[in-house]
Amino acid sequence: AALYTPLARRFVTNRQFELYFDGFYSIYSLPNIVLPLIGGVIVDRWGFATSLCLFTSFCLAGQAAVAAACASGSLNGMLVGRAIFGLGGESLSVAQSAFITSWFQDKELALSLGLSLSVARLGSVVNNLMSPRLASAFGSVHAALWAGAAFLALSLLCALALRCIDGRCSRAIRARFRIEVESSAVD
Repeated sequence: AALYTPLARRFVTNRQFELYFDGFYSIYSLPNIVLPLIGGVIVDRWGFATSLCLFTSFCLAGQAAVAAACASGSLNGMLVGRAIFGLGGESLSVAQSAFITSWFQDKELALSLGLSLSVARLGSVVNNLMSPRLASAFGSVHAALWAGAAFLALSLLCALALRCIDGRCSRAIRARFRIEVESSAVD
């Protein structure tokens, strides 16, 4: 919705723009009635760290496809990009919640989940404020879409870093648990 006006100007010659614009939301939202359930199964099977990277990759690939399709003037390509983005979008929230729940099992779990939700909503507000400004500053709506892809690339790097950190911490906890179990067996 934040980029409606610049997108409408970009596709002013396409009489079906309104239908496509509504489709951008629908093609993301309708499958995400069920996809978080599937995402939950994936998180349970593959682990939250790997799933976090997978779902972020879908979001990045989808956003890049939307930006490239917009630059080339393809509304159909933008729909495909939104569908790819949707494969990761809401399932990413499932993986984030699993990640937070794992790290904050004993203390501050509710605070951590609340903070995660607040940061996500803050990101939406910043997107709604900055995207039109970026489109105006660069003179093209696809520049704002590419900026979104750049932020998703940064998000993927953060997810990969969290995966490494989580792997190291998990190994350290398992090693510590083994030492505690072995020392209690000796006593």
